Amino acid sequence: MDIVEILQQLEPGNNNNNNTQALVGFVSEPAGRGTLSLLLSCLFTLALCVWSSVHLDLPEPDEGTIRYTWRYLKWSLLAVLGPELVVWAAWRQYISARSLMSKIRAAQAQAQAQLTWSMTHSFYAGMGGFAIDIMDVNGADSPFLPSPSPSPNRRLYFTARGVQLLAECGLLPDIPAEEIKDKSKTDGGEKDLCCLQAGWMLVQVASRLAAGLPVTPLEINTIGHVVCALAIFVLWWHKPRWVREPTRLHGEWTRCMCAFMYMCSQMSDETAGTATATGDIILRGFRERPEILSLVYYRDNPGESQSQSQSQSQSYESGGGRSEGAAGFRLGASMRRARALQVDSRTTTRSNKSESAYLAEALCIYPEMPQSARARAKARTRTVTAVTAAAQGSPVTLAGEFRFRPQELIQDRPRDWPGDHLVHGVPGIYMGTTLWIMSMVFGAVHVAGWHDQFPSEFEAGMWRASSLYVVFAGLVWASINLLAHLSGAVWWLWYDILAGRASRGRRIAILSLCAVGGLPYVVARLFLVAEAFASLRALPVGAFLCPSWLLTVPHL
Repeated sequence: MDIVEILQQLEPGNNNNNNTQALVGFVSEPAGRGTLSLLLSCLFTLALCVWSSVHLDLPEPDEGTIRYTWRYLKWSLLAVLGPELVVWAAWRQYISARSLMSKIRAAQAQAQAQLTWSMTHSFYAGMGGFAIDIMDVNGADSPFLPSPSPSPNRRLYFTARGVQLLAECGLLPDIPAEEIKDKSKTDGGEKDLCCLQAGWMLVQVASRLAAGLPVTPLEINTIGHVVCALAIFVLWWHKPRWVREPTRLHGEWTRCMCAFMYMCSQMSDETAGTATATGDIILRGFRERPEILSLVYYRDNPGESQSQSQSQSQSYESGGGRSEGAAGFRLGASMRRARALQVDSRTTTRSNKSESAYLAEALCIYPEMPQSARARAKARTRTVTAVTAAAQGSPVTLAGEFRFRPQELIQDRPRDWPGDHLVHGVPGIYMGTTLWIMSMVFGAVHVAGWHDQFPSEFEAGMWRASSLYVVFAGLVWASINLLAHLSGAVWWLWYDILAGRASRGRRIAILSLCAVGGLPYVVARLFLVAEAFASLRALPVGAFLCPSWLLTVPHL
């Protein structure tokens, strides 16, 4: 006997409807589910995936519980509306952590030092795990470095690049991984629970497809989040979570080393108040000019003696002899490893000096500049052969390598979104392309619901158009990333726009195209989420049927 027969006996008008105490034998599970159980199952899976997948970096010293919770909620909203963005951030941090671990282990092997370093250490370093209290250096009563924020920070955080430099200088302490894990307020059980629930959702959908039963749009949307959550778990498996306090470093080296790191970082310009305020510059890295760049100068006097030059600066070449009239660094003898960009004043006119500096700066910001862009730079100004040839080590008439480029070594607060503070482990072309490929995969999951039944034809058409547009937009931007790597003209066009150097008409045209293409993308993403829930008001009957064995397995 099944539950349907029992219910039929209890229907009004049936003589046995009052016999609720009658004994029956084995009763099979009902072969179906209700709207509420479908909704709650997907909501629980979605909430669990979002809650357990977000791994924030360390908070600021004065960041209270409310601000920290608000920051967590913002990332949770991003994980709901754009889960592939969180996957990309996790992938970017994973690449940085893996590269940092490789570099530190290589440095320790060369120095024959005994320093235990793992992926947990690398993630901990990238999330702001190592810091210095600038009030405690040599018993100082006031911070020895300025702060870019209105309220002076008493703490600065070493970036992943800064930790790499500390390791190469032998200044990193040996911290056991267990000590870092003790700071993390999670034992991995929540990840295991989420993986089980995510796996159960995949099994349900697979069994419904095998039985020829329809899969609802809400389940399709949940599957997209499940796939992203599983990818995040793999990438962030070794990243500590809920860490509130960093490891503070001490020593006699802190004042001079932190001052050098400060000069190399963008915050040195933020505190100086010299940042360009123009709205033409888009990215932060183009707006700030670290203090270390103020050490670059042009030597225009060909008759300047070598002794005079050496008395006021130290400049080095990658190749032949010293050029008369060059751009060098005003550095002390303690920084002899730096090699300055040399531009011969005999062939460099005043009109193209700014162009030379601009191209050299582009190479500093993007050291992985593709060969096509280097060739394009040579066409723009033939005097800067350093930009086009130094990276390959080919002979040049001018000393060419701007090795001493500014880097984000220290910052006033940890930053959750990947940026220049991380270690670059892959070429830049793969970073942008990977992001859009992830977007294409997420859109392809929704394309799988092409033949689903919707409450109206309009909603069905919008679902198909939105999912296709997400895939198409990802394909277009991935192709643009590839084209920028192959075409120097496209690379420099995009760089000029980001740096605010492109003409106003060209900048407006390109940004307008981005806005026109980006607005439908945002609308498409929002519609897919909204329609996933709105479609519950009218679903096909088959959506409430289930394979009988699924109902016998305990699940949430």
